[in-house]
Amino acid sequence: MSEVIGQHGRLDILVNNAGITIDKVAAKMNDEDWHKVLGVNLSGAFFIAQAALDHMMERLMPTSPRWGGRKIPRGYVM
Repeated sequence: MSEVIGQHGRLDILVNNAGITIDKVAAKMNDEDWHKVLGVNLSGAFFIAQAALDHMMERLMPTSPRWGGRKIPRGYVM
């Protein structure tokens, strides 16, 4: 994230478009294969979205009158 923001000054949109597949039928997929798929397809998507959200929330909604000008708690947004 910091490299993108450093080069472009801000982050407006995130396209979460990474994924892998293990070319095996489910009956032949072992635990290691399954965890690789989950690590990239699920955890990777979550963590990059979380990193982007930190920057986007800071830039787009830095404070709220509802919260007395304080930062909006993340749990109230997502």
